[in-house]
Amino acid sequence: MAQRGFTVDEIRRALMNPNRVERDPDDTELIHAVKRFFREGDSVVLRVVYNEGRRPWRIVTVYFDRKARRKQ
Repeated sequence: MAQRGFTVDEIRRALMNPNRVERDPDDTELIHAVKRFFREGDSVVLRVVYNEGRRPWRIVTVYFDRKARRKQ
């Protein structure tokens, strides 16, 4: 996480209060939680891909979605 530059709190906030939720187009078990954050006056979009069918939820990957940033 430190290497990619996001925090546990940001991941938690994206999962609990996403701006948008999307189903994965290739794997129906996966959900994408998308959350916009503001850092030092700049907007970044965090995408958390997880499997909600598992207990506890299993996070597959987390990344800053630069394409989503350009779209909005």
